[in-house]
Amino acid sequence: MASLVANRFRARLLALRSERGWSQEFAAEKCGLGYKTYQHLEIGVRDNPTLRTIEKLAKGFGVTISELFNSVG
Repeated sequence: MASLVANRFRARLLALRSERGWSQEFAAEKCGLGYKTYQHLEIGVRDNPTLRTIEKLAKGFGVTISELFNSVG
């Protein structure tokens, strides 16, 4: 189950970034994260982000935390 949630979260990050035409570097900057931290979240090296990181991601992408975790298509 945790793997499914992690996979959907990675897919959601990629979708949000792609919708905006952002590079990983730009997404990291907008979210207030280091590039490697963002990259590791999106590719699955890190699959257990802290609440603070989740808040930064939501704010950076301009979505609520709930919207950040919505399923992808």
